[in-house]
Amino acid sequence: MNARHVLVCALALCLVAAVTAQLIPQDGFQEATYVQDITEPIKLVFAPDGSVWLAEKGGRIRYWPTGITDPSNHGLVIADLRTKVFNWWDRGLLSIVHHPAWPAQPYLYVLYSADNKLGSPPPRYSDQCDYDLLCEGSAVLARLKFDLAVPRLVEEVNLISDWCSTSPSHHTGDMFFGPEGALHVLVGDSAHFDFVDYGQNERDTCQSRLPAGTQYGGAFKSQITSILTGHLLRLDPMTGAAWPQNPARNMAGYDPRIAAIGIRNGFRATIDKVSNDIWIGDVGWADWEEVNVIRAGTLDARVPNLGWPCYEGSNVQPSYQALRGQLCTALYNAGAAAHHKPFYSYKHNDRNFAGVPTDPTLGSSVTGVAVNRGSKFPTRFNGALFVADFSREVIFTFKAGADGKPSATSIEPFRSSASGVCDLVFGPDGALYWISIFGGYIKRVSFSNGANQPPIARLTASPGTTSATVPFVVTFDARSSSDPDGDALVYDWDYGQGFQDANGHASTRTRTFSTAGSYITRVRVTDPQGLTNIYGLSISAGVNYQVTIDAPNAMTALFVPGTNIPFSGRVTETIRGEVVPASQLTWTVTIQHCPSIPGECLPDGTRAPSPVNCHTHPYVSLPGVASGTVSAPAHEYPAWLTFQLAASIPQGGSTPLTVAQQLEYLPLTGFLEVDSVPSGLKMIVGSTVCITPCRKQLMRNAPTSISAPDNQDQPSSPGAGQVYKFARWSDDASKPATRTEGVPSNQPQLRLVAVFNLSARPAGYTDTLALDPANLPCPNAPTSSPPAPQPSGCSSAVENQLVIDAFNSGGLTTNGLGMYTDTDGTMVTFTKSGGKLTLGTKADGSSYWYSLLSSATTCLDATQYDYLSLVVTAPTNTRVTIELQAKDAGCQTFTATLATVALQQYAASPFDGTAKTVNIPLSAFTGVPQARLHAITLSAFLPNAVSVQLDDIRLVKFADCSSPSSTRYAAPTSSATPVVVQPTGSCSTTELVVDDFANAAITINTLGFLTSDDGSMTQFTQTGGKLSMTSSAAGASYWYSLLSTATTCLDVSTYNSLALRVKAPAGTTMILELQVKNVGCTAYAGSTARVALQSYAETPFDGTEKQVTIPFSAFQTVSMARVHAIAITDITPNPVSFTFDDIKFVKTSNCASPSSKPGVPPSSSATPIVAASTSSRVSASTSSRVSASTSSRVPASSTAVAPASSTASGPGGSCTAAPVVVDNFNDATITVNTLGHLTSDDGSMAQFAISGGALNLVGKASGGSYWYSLLGGTGGGTCFSAASHNALQLDIKAPAGAQVTLVIQMRNAACSAFATQVTVPLQPLSLSMERCKRPPSGLPACPLRPSSLRVSTPSLLRLCLLPPLPLRWTTFALCVFEACGFFALRCMHFPVFFVLCLRLLFFFFAFFRILVC
Repeated sequence: MNARHVLVCALALCLVAAVTAQLIPQDGFQEATYVQDITEPIKLVFAPDGSVWLAEKGGRIRYWPTGITDPSNHGLVIADLRTKVFNWWDRGLLSIVHHPAWPAQPYLYVLYSADNKLGSPPPRYSDQCDYDLLCEGSAVLARLKFDLAVPRLVEEVNLISDWCSTSPSHHTGDMFFGPEGALHVLVGDSAHFDFVDYGQNERDTCQSRLPAGTQYGGAFKSQITSILTGHLLRLDPMTGAAWPQNPARNMAGYDPRIAAIGIRNGFRATIDKVSNDIWIGDVGWADWEEVNVIRAGTLDARVPNLGWPCYEGSNVQPSYQALRGQLCTALYNAGAAAHHKPFYSYKHNDRNFAGVPTDPTLGSSVTGVAVNRGSKFPTRFNGALFVADFSREVIFTFKAGADGKPSATSIEPFRSSASGVCDLVFGPDGALYWISIFGGYIKRVSFSNGANQPPIARLTASPGTTSATVPFVVTFDARSSSDPDGDALVYDWDYGQGFQDANGHASTRTRTFSTAGSYITRVRVTDPQGLTNIYGLSISAGVNYQVTIDAPNAMTALFVPGTNIPFSGRVTETIRGEVVPASQLTWTVTIQHCPSIPGECLPDGTRAPSPVNCHTHPYVSLPGVASGTVSAPAHEYPAWLTFQLAASIPQGGSTPLTVAQQLEYLPLTGFLEVDSVPSGLKMIVGSTVCITPCRKQLMRNAPTSISAPDNQDQPSSPGAGQVYKFARWSDDASKPATRTEGVPSNQPQLRLVAVFNLSARPAGYTDTLALDPANLPCPNAPTSSPPAPQPSGCSSAVENQLVIDAFNSGGLTTNGLGMYTDTDGTMVTFTKSGGKLTLGTKADGSSYWYSLLSSATTCLDATQYDYLSLVVTAPTNTRVTIELQAKDAGCQTFTATLATVALQQYAASPFDGTAKTVNIPLSAFTGVPQARLHAITLSAFLPNAVSVQLDDIRLVKFADCSSPSSTRYAAPTSSATPVVVQPTGSCSTTELVVDDFANAAITINTLGFLTSDDGSMTQFTQTGGKLSMTSSAAGASYWYSLLSTATTCLDVSTYNSLALRVKAPAGTTMILELQVKNVGCTAYAGSTARVALQSYAETPFDGTEKQVTIPFSAFQTVSMARVHAIAITDITPNPVSFTFDDIKFVKTSNCASPSSKPGVPPSSSATPIVAASTSSRVSASTSSRVSASTSSRVPASSTAVAPASSTASGPGGSCTAAPVVVDNFNDATITVNTLGHLTSDDGSMAQFAISGGALNLVGKASGGSYWYSLLGGTGGGTCFSAASHNALQLDIKAPAGAQVTLVIQMRNAACSAFATQVTVPLQPLSLSMERCKRPPSGLPACPLRPSSLRVSTPSLLRLCLLPPLPLRWTTFALCVFEACGFFALRCMHFPVFFVLCLRLLFFFFAFFRILVC
């Protein structure tokens, strides 16, 4: 079987990863799966009668009358509220709780977002909402009555229908009963979270329901005491009325049901059964998470104010403070005692929180609280508060102090990598249970405490769980099951007819599946005391389900919030051709969100990479449909959508077979620039406080708030008696100081300017508005000036360069690489003259310019260069943003990989109207893989209506330079430091050690990450700096080593091979897998490259240690910038013993580059420099992407084998040599040449056809036609040598007047990138024929006779390989300028990658024939 992927799945309906989260090492603790394969489990409760109840977010409630003993037992759906529940984003059924007198009082209370407006029946939206329409919904607190004898739901009473909301989040929260018998209900503020929401949206219909005279709504509803939003309620459980002891009953302006106010999103709460203290986890907004405690008796004495939105954590919330609202002002004026401060608060960007290494990419959201008052955990946890954080994926504890209550100073971690955790609860057995909403499972954490513990069942299947053919013979192995007490286990098996004990309770079984279908096999393990545990596997035999997502097309489009996104897909059983019905399909759309500001300071004083704090938001789940539309949501950027199509296929009473596929869909973005007069004042953009000018990237059409705070001292102290006070916005004086705007969908940028006036300083006022950490000085970040034209220590000489555009020749829209460049009409002036490009921007700020660096299906490899250099002439104070874009690993489509920098910061001196050299280190473009460049863009020109000139845009490597570093920040991808080894001679090697097996912990590699065999080996030991393993006889063994954390990647694109030392017996074979993640490094991408390890050994395995070096060209299908794990699998024969040593990534410089072994095709991700079709355009924004064609893919390379001999006749006799056939046009596949490589016109021709062994091409009348054919050798470090040939021969039929130009492209000495090209006109060949009389390599001379193209019959044409030409050819091109006629190509013989570019002015045909002697 393949090594299991080791990244916990972050999406709904994904299968739980085989390598799951880990307990922080605690002796005696164990964790087991309690129940699995549940759709969006959200709340678990244990009833007093021993029954178990589980709520699904979508609205179903599951019931187990006697508890759960089998994880695959999904219980009874005892209530289905799905038609009433609005399951959209964070809305849904969030909480259930039993009446404390259950079952005498058989009531279950439910709290859910309702799929209807107040006063109208559900369903109104059916779980779908047009985000731009602000769907008004409500919430319901209901009491359900059950007849447990049947069992069934017999009565549903709505106690409260209220809580109007248009927000997709923090609508409802949690519930619990107090010791007095009151029902406590937490309700969120129902405010929008992606901007400062004070009720300013006129289309928000819920604002009209607020009390008359209300100054602000939105988040301020948490401070309005006459409504129920944003508060803790204390209710009579039978009527929903106020609890009699509520102080609010006697307080003017208060709804009597209110018990506490100032709550944002009280998602989870609990009550300490000993102290009766109430614990609330309140999910924060911009900066702080809160754990709040309301001490016993407080709610009988007063109504505590937890502070939101005036406070967040213990601090004033600056964005809402800036509004100077009456409610917050009153709270501030009441003094610190009026704010009920949190028990504990922590910042979203805190790293290594509670000792858990969560940095740098998680974030925070409190999603579980539970107090341990049982006796099953160690005494140190008596009275401890357990808290779960969904974003950080951790569970931590506050251990009790001397008073027996949780102490805020005794925080420690308990569990790491708790993926999707959304609830914590202690069961009646004293165990801790936690729910994973996205994993669809519940885990049970228990402690032995000297008592007998249940066993843990495990089951593997060999050779796997799926087979497209029958019969399918599977060996099931349960020997990896274990018992915490070390007891012997008894094994029973269930094949769908119940558990049986035949065959002596064997731990292994072999089954033959002869009939196509899906089957369940379960094993039950039992210890001597009768405790059991069950594990099951689903087997698919003779079936092969393929999931296809037809729309949306993530390769060619970007979404804009507020527009409808069509989706469609299908699931097909490919063997029988059956289509799975839509009723068995479910679409799940989630939002992947990375909210933290790129560049914020880390504890080590460096700045964080971008994006960070990534997590998943549910958006919408649509069961029973194959197609439809969803409204594109707006969200804080960086964020994108994930569409998943899953099928749940019934299997005749057993667990349904689930198959799924997903894709990521990116937003169209723009930039919001905020400035002030005077500049340098503080502004608040969203939740970020910054110094103007501020610039923030947003989704187009997504609203955000911009606040201009009053009474500021900056940028310089105006005097003891004065401050800066907001006066107006320059574009609209009627707008308030806080306004909500978005970058329009048709513009790349929006600029806003706030005007301030000096005003008298208020008495006793101090400017305390704090800057966001991203805008504070970073102690250890580079603070030097931007680089001069060459960094210190560099020679002024240019060692290597690639001219992108010198603006000296060619058309206005074609750059020096032959690629398209344009402004899409966004400039007032766009001209080229005197070797310079002049750009005149529009006054509306919408102007941009771009230049493509690669064709639709290729990339530009810039790894040999250090800098992007250009010459810019611009007026004083001009500001320009330059963006570098990259493609995916296959160079087929833009992948949202980009980075922007401020152009002016890298100028040799400030812009002043004269030409300035600008050298930007490529490392400044953080996260952009230099091997896959796609385009350069310029945008955000300031001031507007400015004229800028460009010249000499180049990629440059300066002589005698070490690798440059960004003047910004560059966080390393791992803590390991590459070691540079200098062997003899000029060859140097850089290494990144993955594992040298010198670490004392066998399960931790040198990079500090997990490495394991998951118990699949019979031997797994480490000694003497070597790892020794023995595979099991069953053949299911594997081993893996992680290279990154759960939410990061390892970028090894700067290396060129993976090396290790292996000792294995003769005949041993094994597969090495390299796994990579998605673009955001948040989830396994499903991308894996597999190579045969033994094929790369220095000599065949023979029982002695061998060096194994695998070039990156062998890993064709994966991005080396997003590497996640190395795995070894498919080991044969079995059992076999072998050892590993010194696993490392290696980069060699000035050395012989490693090449692929015979039979292993080289990588197809190289970057041929070919003419770009003018149909490839950068869209109308600098953040838009070029839509890459997927129709032209380079097929896997094959080795061209030349015939033994070939005779070419000429006028002077015959010449015998060894030609290599490029294309004889006899192959039926028009897009594959004789060498097996891609040949195409990319749709640029009016005709492109093969007939009678000839290629017929007709160019379009509009021009721009071209054709090319790849020779191969596209892997890094490979070239095709023409040293054994001395001529290029072709047979052409063409009319008089045809003019053809041949372009030959060469790579550099290392064969790693394009270096130069030579252009030769074909028609005056008589001028160069004499230069061929002295062939290289001692080959016999071949008399050549010049031939004219100006004939109507085929003519023999030979082009010599001129002696000055380096014989490292990768490309040649034929270009026809001002040509007319009929052309065809025949018999192309030459070992080169070439491109034929045809430009036809009239409608005729042409024939070509290319031969090499």
